[in-house]
Amino acid sequence: MEKELNQEQGNLLQAVVEKYVTGAMGDNANWLADTLAEDLPETGSGNQEEIKSIIEQEINSFDGEMSSLNEALQDGDTKAEWLEGRLKESLSELSEKEFGKTLFKANQEIHKHNEEAIVTIEGGTFKEVHNEEASGEYDWTKEESRGLIRQLTDEISVGSLAGVVAGEGFAMAEECGAISENVAGLADAIRNGDDKEVKKAVSAALVVGAQKGYLPIFDKETPVSTLTDIASGGVEQAKVMLQYADGDISGAQALDMAENIATVQVSRGFANAGEKFGRQIGQKIGMAMAAYVPFLAPVTITVGTYVGAAVGKLAGSTIGSTICKAAKHIKEVAKPVLQKAWDTVKNVGQKLFEFFFN
Repeated sequence: MEKELNQEQGNLLQAVVEKYVTGAMGDNANWLADTLAEDLPETGSGNQEEIKSIIEQEINSFDGEMSSLNEALQDGDTKAEWLEGRLKESLSELSEKEFGKTLFKANQEIHKHNEEAIVTIEGGTFKEVHNEEASGEYDWTKEESRGLIRQLTDEISVGSLAGVVAGEGFAMAEECGAISENVAGLADAIRNGDDKEVKKAVSAALVVGAQKGYLPIFDKETPVSTLTDIASGGVEQAKVMLQYADGDISGAQALDMAENIATVQVSRGFANAGEKFGRQIGQKIGMAMAAYVPFLAPVTITVGTYVGAAVGKLAGSTIGSTICKAAKHIKEVAKPVLQKAWDTVKNVGQKLFEFFFN
């Protein structure tokens, strides 16, 4: 399966996003159910209703966690402290040893995504190396698990920054064909934060895209919750770029907000993976990360920012252009921050992984 979003897929996906966002901003209260029935008749009405329900529930959870993280940061907590609380809750069935092992493997997976992103940004070709297995007998302590969460938070920061520097989704959206017409009311929705219907639309568009083969790495088996979190993050990223372009936030604030979005995506991914796998998540962490926590993979970031930029274009050519220009500008702000963050993560991560290999 392809690992990059190509222009043809982008054009197909943009058309689906346009269709669903137009429906979301229209007068039909049943727009989501009706449009899913039209596009995915083979899934049956029961499955369509389930897709709709999962999308709505996941958006509520995503938005709730965004608010929770922002409140925690305002109260003086760190992202790592917030994430620790969320992961402890999501993976409550695990013993401390199982929790530590799961975190260790999750760090490995995200570190691999970050290596791929950095190599690509630097113009090289990433060659995946099979990770050696860490000992399953190591008796992880609470403090060591806490250290792994701090490392995970740093890996998320690098992945988020790398996505900003790469900027592929925004760039591809700028190259894709023009939108047929502006969607009335959309500009106000993304500016004032009243965007649940927009997120529903983009989430459903990704579900349809996955079902029809428009997306790289994501197929019919991809959990709807994962696609919803990608879509919700993409809409939030576009809003951040618009705030940055409007001068409402600084470059540093924009980067921090982008990192918050990625942190919530990872948190939601673990929540859904924990619900799916329970105590088996440690043994199935590779599968869990691929299906439920793929948010730092470069192609996932591209898909998310691409659909977010497509929403901006639908809000009007000026807004769409503004978002894409802001994404170009923020790259230069992010580059030195990424280099510093990566140097730290690379060194600490390498020592961490080497220490626990047998």
